[in-house]
Amino acid sequence: MVSTAEGIELIAAETARLKDYVRDTGPEQWNLDSPCEGWTVGDVIGHLGWAAEFFGDAISNGRSGTTSAPQGLPEIGTLAPAEIPDFIARMAKEYASAADADLSAAFTSSVDRLNGIFASTEGDDWPKECWSFRGLQPASNYVTTRVSEVVIHSWDIRFPSDSEAALAPESVAVVLERL
Repeated sequence: MVSTAEGIELIAAETARLKDYVRDTGPEQWNLDSPCEGWTVGDVIGHLGWAAEFFGDAISNGRSGTTSAPQGLPEIGTLAPAEIPDFIARMAKEYASAADADLSAAFTSSVDRLNGIFASTEGDDWPKECWSFRGLQPASNYVTTRVSEVVIHSWDIRFPSDSEAALAPESVAVVLERL
């Protein structure tokens, strides 16, 4: 099992690769269909950017003892589990649409903020309870979830314009460990 510290390092490495890719592409690539049904590449970038925002808010709130939903998100139990994927898709697409041609800058800002929160979180903060869609969870769970999100979706983002896109071997091993 990967430690929280190792997960944070992996997230930083994967995020750096993604930021470079997103910076070096533009609307032409972002408008391509992604392997995620019904999502463009830009929508997937939006998903990772938007999720970085709410992960950061949930962790920051939890560290200060607040377990209510971050602004704009539903309180635990108010959204049926079957409705969560559609809510996430809508928020991801809204994030991408609002950023428009500035998607790279928005994405970079969001993921850098989250990576800073991960890096500054102390050992005794990781077990603190934080809001999530399905219930309270320790802050450390957000690291585990983020590893899978950035690893899997990095391929979803790159593959439509690069059929040779591959995942970093060290990342694949960590994700497979979770399955």
